[in-house]
Amino acid sequence: MAFYFLQDEARQVLYTKIIGEAQTRELLAYYRAMILKGFIGAGRRELLDGRDISHVAVDLEGQEAMAGLAEENSHVLKHMRSALVATKTGVYGVFRQYQLMVGTYQRGLRVYQRMDEALAYLDIPEAEAESNLNRVSLFS
Repeated sequence: MAFYFLQDEARQVLYTKIIGEAQTRELLAYYRAMILKGFIGAGRRELLDGRDISHVAVDLEGQEAMAGLAEENSHVLKHMRSALVATKTGVYGVFRQYQLMVGTYQRGLRVYQRMDEALAYLDIPEAEAESNLNRVSLFS
C-alpha cells in the first residue's frame, strides 16, 4: 500500500491518495503525522481519493483504534470538512462504517462514490483537484 499526499496551504486542503491495500498500521501512522503537521484541523478540508484502494485490511481492533484517534483529536476534527471517495463497493462500505463510528467527533466527514460530488461538498474546482492529485508525493 502507498499513501500519497499534497498540502495546498493557500486553500487549506489536504489531498490524500491511497493505492493498493489499506492497512490499520499505515492509516494510523499517516493520520497521526498529518495531525502533528497541522494539515488536519479547524477550517481545513481533506479530499481522500480511495478509488485505487484494492482492499481495506482493517479488523475490528483497527476500526476501534481509528475511532480512538478521531476521539482524541475531536477538537481539531469537528471544525473541518473531509470527503472520502471510493468506487469499489467494499471500500465504500468500510468508509461508510468509519463515518458512522466517528460521526460524533467529525461531523463534517462525508463518503462518496463519485468524485464530482465530493468536490462539490468541499468547494474545490475539478481542474484544481485533478492537478493536485497528479502532484501528490509519497508519504514515508
